[in-house]
Amino acid sequence: MRPSYQELEKENRRLRRENQQLRARLAKLERENRALKKRLEQLEAELRRGRRQAAPFSRDEKKSDPKRPGRRPGQGQFSYLKPPSEEEIQETAEVPLPRCPNCGGPLVDRTTHEQIQIDLPEVKPLVTRFLIESGYCPNCKRRVRARHPDQVSEAGGAAGTCLGPRAVALAADLKGRLGIPYRKISQLYELAFGLEVTAGGLCQADARLAEKAEPIYRELVEAIRQSAAVYADETGWRVGVLSVPLGVHQREDHGVHHRRASLP
Repeated sequence: MRPSYQELEKENRRLRRENQQLRARLAKLERENRALKKRLEQLEAELRRGRRQAAPFSRDEKKSDPKRPGRRPGQGQFSYLKPPSEEEIQETAEVPLPRCPNCGGPLVDRTTHEQIQIDLPEVKPLVTRFLIESGYCPNCKRRVRARHPDQVSEAGGAAGTCLGPRAVALAADLKGRLGIPYRKISQLYELAFGLEVTAGGLCQADARLAEKAEPIYRELVEAIRQSAAVYADETGWRVGVLSVPLGVHQREDHGVHHRRASLP
């Protein structure tokens, strides 16, 4: 039996309603999809900035008409690398020229020219072994041990080999002030100094240095609090892929930085 006209019209209206509902749902899903794609692009950009670690000062978008780098004509004072004094010269190399380097013939009117070259010396790790004496104190009822002023740790056994104060301080400065990640500092140490150290080892050494410097930092904060006038500013800083506020409080002779708006 064929459906009646009224039944077909009712079915048609039902299908139209379902079609409208599906279209609305599809439009909603498309909006959500665009929002998720935009969020994904933002997270990928955050991740790239965190890996670059030029990150604290980087820009996502380049200027359409950037200025040419370098000094402008007539702008500022021109300066050059000044030659060292005679006392600062450590080595002199003579470069004679008895014959012409092209034809091999003899030369006349020979003149000596001077050029100064300033270079970095070859740096090799300084390995120091501490022979530390210990003994039992009957008065204190415990075992005590000596400590050298240059020691940064009293660990022994498997943890008895550690970085010295200069290596730790340089890594902390490269990381905190210049924004170089521990992974690249590790590569720099191996390439420039022949010192093999992992990024994790540098991170742990930096954390121990922060613990030791905490009392000095607290003294600086307290001195800032007692100052008659303090200059405050706030900016942003990168911690991994996250942006955190960086507060700066400074007086004439010193200042402190901290990852919050107010003093800790």
